Amino acid sequence: MIKSLNKLILKRLEVILIFLFCLLIFTFILSFIETDITAHIQKAIDIVTIDAEYPPNFLFYFTINLFSFFTGNLFFIHTVTVILLSLSVTFKYIISKKIILDLLPSANNYNSKQLTFIAIATLLFFSIPDFYGVFIIKKMYLGHFVPIVWHNSTVIFLFPFTLLLFLVQIKILQQKHSIPFKHLILSTLLIFINIAIKPSFIFVFTPVFSLIIISKYARINLKKTIILLSPMLLGGF
Repeated sequence: MIKSLNKLILKRLEVILIFLFCLLIFTFILSFIETDITAHIQKAIDIVTIDAEYPPNFLFYFTINLFSFFTGNLFFIHTVTVILLSLSVTFKYIISKKIILDLLPSANNYNSKQLTFIAIATLLFFSIPDFYGVFIIKKMYLGHFVPIVWHNSTVIFLFPFTLLLFLVQIKILQQKHSIPFKHLILSTLLIFINIAIKPSFIFVFTPVFSLIIISKYARINLKKTIILLSPMLLGGF
């Protein structure tokens, strides 16, 4: 039993280390830096203590309230938020590694250490600091697109679900004959989760993948086109 546990820990060592690193990062951010995370936590507390309404993208606020037992206690909510955001970044890493394996045929030629290094690198990509951003407006990445965000809790919570939705939709498009109903249901569920956390990604995902499906299938099979569009149509509605 102990031997099997040790073997499992060694196998998932990088995942455990990333999670622990994130715990330290988010604890530091919440303790010393004023960010959107602080504002979002206050919003969750207000919902419980002064009966404020949940916003349409309610899922982050509801989740931290649920696991802090709807007490509105700042310590409980801070602890839950740190754990939740750390899990989100960790799952982002796991899904990124899976995407590399699934979508890049050459990835199978890499050994485990090389693949782990590439997947960890996806957590470190950032915009190149420029003179105007750093010294004039004094913002590190305002106006830039960055693949990792440390200041906005709803964006961080959203990351693994957007990547998973992207992967599922790619698998749907790769099917040549049968319609993968399992994937369609999963895609629909992920679209709803994305909307419930922060619909920003869906504003891009829905029109882009709808156009891809229409251009690929509309002239060949109208019924298949409508079925494949159904998750996007439901999400759009």
